[in-house]
Amino acid sequence: MDIKKNFESKLEQKKYAFLAIFLISFLVFWTSYLNQNFFWDDERFIFLNPSVLQAKSWMSFWNFNSPFFKSWPLGYSFFWFLIKHSPMDSLSFYKSLNIFFHALNAYLVLRILKIFNFPHPFLLSLIFLLHPLHVETVSWIFQLLTIVSFSFFLLSFLFLLRFIHKKNLAFIFVAFIFFTFSLWTKSISLLSPFLFVAIFMISEAKKKYYLFMVPFFLMSFYVGIINIHGTSLALSQQKNNSIDKTGPLVNFIHNGMENIYSPPLQKIQADNDTIFYDFLFDSNKKIPDVKIDRIQVFSQAPWHYFSKVLIPINLQFIYPNINYHILLNGTAIFLLFILPFILAYSCRDKIWILIPVMSFVFLLPYCGVTKIAFFYWSNVSDRYTYYFILTLVFALGIFLKNKKSKHVKNILITYCIFLSIFNLNYGFKFNTPRRLYEEIIQYKKNPILYSLLFEQYLLKLDVVNAQKTLDEERAIFPYNSQLETDIIRLNSLRSFTK
Repeated sequence: MDIKKNFESKLEQKKYAFLAIFLISFLVFWTSYLNQNFFWDDERFIFLNPSVLQAKSWMSFWNFNSPFFKSWPLGYSFFWFLIKHSPMDSLSFYKSLNIFFHALNAYLVLRILKIFNFPHPFLLSLIFLLHPLHVETVSWIFQLLTIVSFSFFLLSFLFLLRFIHKKNLAFIFVAFIFFTFSLWTKSISLLSPFLFVAIFMISEAKKKYYLFMVPFFLMSFYVGIINIHGTSLALSQQKNNSIDKTGPLVNFIHNGMENIYSPPLQKIQADNDTIFYDFLFDSNKKIPDVKIDRIQVFSQAPWHYFSKVLIPINLQFIYPNINYHILLNGTAIFLLFILPFILAYSCRDKIWILIPVMSFVFLLPYCGVTKIAFFYWSNVSDRYTYYFILTLVFALGIFLKNKKSKHVKNILITYCIFLSIFNLNYGFKFNTPRRLYEEIIQYKKNPILYSLLFEQYLLKLDVVNAQKTLDEERAIFPYNSQLETDIIRLNSLRSFTK
């Protein structure tokens, strides 16, 4: 594979490529706007995060000794600027940012695919853009960090390719800067230096150029240490949390929530400030340990991720309650890690080696090998596939480059339509939290899920289903600390609806 080939050709042959990607992105992901309430823990991470609201400067997140220090300082600095200069109740603005940067990523993927001279690069970039597994990442405001970190990673990747062609040290320096930004925004790309080394290998770069990878590995190691420190600091703050209940938190509740909650809930929220703060920031609240059998997760994850990325039908947040057959998991491992090496040898095209390397870099960390913050009710989450879908795009590109067919274009168009349909279907479900929580509870019972579902019924002023959910939660989890809060809120709502 000659990366240099056609590098000087017109990368902008489709003059309006970004505009087309941008418009398609908003057309397909418009379902994100269906949910105009906070989702998952956007409050806890962003809008009601004391660190974000009470930090005096964006530099607070970078100070290693500051109580505001974060493992992803650039990402939190980004949110700090947004909160300070944008209305917190304008959720559509934040959702639009997610869609915009996602469209930008698809365009950057297009640029990279053209450098590799893959056939039909625009359609391949649409596969990345339209994939239904992006619904969670694009719809969940906090996952803007995942999307932007991927933008920086792609820019780093792009400038690395330019360095290989031009041998200009400025390009490798810029690549390193963008790689650092990616890690500081969200450290999903920690293992990507291995991918960059593989790019040098298939490009048959001179051995001395491998030395330029040393700073990349050192930065990954440093950020890994920072993440460990940040996690320890966060846990320590959780045990000794002091919240200023007269500062920006209260101002936000009273001045920003009126555009999010219906009038009865505004009054309930105002009447129960203490309960609300205790629920979010209770220093004595015990969060249950997440006990996960890493061997079991790893035995399930490769086939789960592989199958859902390739054929994203019936997407769920959880593994099925049965173990995958060893044959299926073995098949995924063979297709992702073994077959590409065989093809690299038989086709004499080293580019196939990128597939197992990408699988290792983008998938292995989320198969239970490394410790990550899983959902309490789930062993898997769609947002972890955001990077991994690039592997699918590259695999298709490499396959099409080696197997010419006059029907390829029509097949790709059909696949894009297929992805769009399932994207919209999943988008409707995901962005209707009540439907989503009801479905997940059918698979796994969890007190947090019951509280989230209860909140949705409150938002709809649905006293009957709120009472039913509370009764079921009380029967299954009688010692859940949130029950007392939910009972008071339900009684307040009942008094307004009589």
